[in-house]
Amino acid sequence: GRRTRWMPIDAVPVELRAKVAGADAGAILEPAHVADKFYVVRVIEKREARTRGFDEVKGAVRETILDLRQSKALDEWYQAASREAKIEYVR
Repeated sequence: GRRTRWMPIDAVPVELRAKVAGADAGAILEPAHVADKFYVVRVIEKREARTRGFDEVKGAVRETILDLRQSKALDEWYQAASREAKIEYVR
């Protein structure tokens, strides 16, 4: 058994989404076999879907964009250095 934290319905395996969405809070669903695993789901709480405002996610968006730019710059540098490197094979 593994316990998970709260998750959006999109994170639930596709085969279980309809059952989970239709269940009331507190319900324990019948075991379901999905992709060679068995799931026993207990719906603890249901929350309304909401979209976070830009002010709430601005920092995370900035950090993600910075990480992507740094990764791209490092990859470009590595590719250029690999093309320009003198490689000598010694036998």
